Amino acid sequence: MNLENTLDYLVSKKKGNFLFLIFTIIMTLLGYFSQIKWIQKHCENDLSNSICKNLDVRLYGIPALILILCITLFFLLKFRRTIGKNFFPFLNLSIKYLNLIKQKFINIFNFIDNINDQNKFYISFIVITFISLLVFSIKFSFKILDPSYVNWLNSGDLIQNYLGWYTYQTSPLSFPLGVHYTMNYPMGTSIGYTDSLPLFALIFKYILPAGYQYFGIWLLICHLMQAWLSLLIIRIFNRNLLLSLISSVFIYLSPVFLHRYLHMNLECHWLVLLTIYIYMTKLNLNYKLKLFSLILIISAWIHPYVSFLLAIYYSFFLFQEFINSNLKIKNALINFSITIFSVIISFYVIGYFHLNGTADYGYGSYSANIISIFNPTSDAYSNILKVIPINTDSFESFNYIGFGLILLFLSLLINFKFNFYYFKSKKNIGFLLSVIVTILVSLSPHISFGNIKLFSLPLTNDIYNILSIFRSNGRFLWPVTYLISIISLYSFLKLDFSNTKKLFILSILLIIQIYDINYLIKNSYSFVGKQNYDNDLYTLLKASLNEKRNIIIGYPSGAEVNYHTIQYLCAQKRCQTNVGYFARNDLKAENKFSEIIFNELKTNNLNKINIYYFDKKYSKTFASTLNSDINLCKETQLYNICVRK
Repeated sequence: MNLENTLDYLVSKKKGNFLFLIFTIIMTLLGYFSQIKWIQKHCENDLSNSICKNLDVRLYGIPALILILCITLFFLLKFRRTIGKNFFPFLNLSIKYLNLIKQKFINIFNFIDNINDQNKFYISFIVITFISLLVFSIKFSFKILDPSYVNWLNSGDLIQNYLGWYTYQTSPLSFPLGVHYTMNYPMGTSIGYTDSLPLFALIFKYILPAGYQYFGIWLLICHLMQAWLSLLIIRIFNRNLLLSLISSVFIYLSPVFLHRYLHMNLECHWLVLLTIYIYMTKLNLNYKLKLFSLILIISAWIHPYVSFLLAIYYSFFLFQEFINSNLKIKNALINFSITIFSVIISFYVIGYFHLNGTADYGYGSYSANIISIFNPTSDAYSNILKVIPINTDSFESFNYIGFGLILLFLSLLINFKFNFYYFKSKKNIGFLLSVIVTILVSLSPHISFGNIKLFSLPLTNDIYNILSIFRSNGRFLWPVTYLISIISLYSFLKLDFSNTKKLFILSILLIIQIYDINYLIKNSYSFVGKQNYDNDLYTLLKASLNEKRNIIIGYPSGAEVNYHTIQYLCAQKRCQTNVGYFARNDLKAENKFSEIIFNELKTNNLNKINIYYFDKKYSKTFASTLNSDINLCKETQLYNICVRK
């Protein structure tokens, strides 16, 4: 179909008119929502600004202008021959030139398509690598690859991850290997409970100089692996160079991956993609089993959530191969036992069993929602769609696929073109069961549509407590989010029309996708900041340390507001402290130790090896300690610090 026929189809046929109407609506909505974003950015806090006058004209005038332009374009195209004949003879000439340009493009496209498959792979591998490096530089900056540069690890979970690693690095090696006693005195803690990437912590403990970091290297590895696995998955069902590249960019730039940069361990979405790849590709079964076992063991050294998620898909993969008579029950059980045993041993060595406590609360507060893939959960995460209110934590519920992929998915679904090939056959029964189970786990125990709770699953207290170990269960929807994107692209690429049209449509959708999730792609966090410590507290505590007095006791125990100052000091000076921020802890032991500290401060019964500090709001409660002549007490703006003379 040449350009003339395409234009005739758009302006003369009902389906073409409908497509043009959809285009007009989308462009108008894009104009409207872009103005909302502009107003929120420039005028929300300062309406007196001169550029914020006549906001109604901006909010409604620009979308109206876009609508008028689209309607004008429609009629210009509809009557282009009459207009061209009577008024603008050069228009017909322009269309001829456009047809020539189109033909040149088709020739180039065909030339690229005729490159042999091996060279296509090399070219696409190089291009997707370049794209991932470009995105990494935009989002983070290559500066974070410098192990000595640590100022970007300056708040929230990032500083928890860094200080967990730093205190572990300067602590004596013990067994289990991931356990140390610098923090969470006297119980100690695990490198895994500060999400400090146990795999790298053990490797770099005696390699990196004290205080250096490896998290920048880890983030780069995750971006590269995400890009490469995206390409490998797309190439399973499409080997066209340009189509496979554009499709793989959709998967690589998945919002659910870009969203996780503040939880650095959980950037390992390439493990999820590798799991999907194992299911979809036609590799030798023994190779698949070994690869599955390997990624499960690796995941144990990264994050237990990922291990549990992959274990579901691994278990059903063994079941699937048994049902299909590809694997004997004995071999399946042996493979399962060895792999799961290796994962459990890994957990033990890391120190996940060191503490008795688990999270016995919160299950259901961090679950996904039926509309999660359509809901950006924050105005910042989509430039097009508005946030739909939900009744669970918005951060953990986030499984948005992006507006470009939503358009593709819904278009295929409405036209009955969404291909369920991978779930129709008995050969893929394990894949289907894995998807069903992870959907149920991610949505439970309260199945909700937006902020409307539809029903709740009946759980006993014991089951609820066990499931609360993985209370952020919204994460279990990640594979499903990727599968919806992958199968949407698979279904589209299998449609019966020319590759040039597919390339054009996918290019438009990718532009929409990138515009929509622009915030998640660009540098949305300050990676050039500075770590902020309480200098007064740091100075006084440091001055109080000596060989006999090297335990810093804060009241209350746990994640006191300036815990990072204390951890930083103890990492440098190799002292011990009871404060810290941990993913899990033995809450009974922590509360019991807090009671001991309280009684020591209340009754002026201080231990000579301890340096005590507490918030000034407790000054009256601990007046006997503060006013005693046998103690030396000093103060900062926020704290009192006391030691026995």
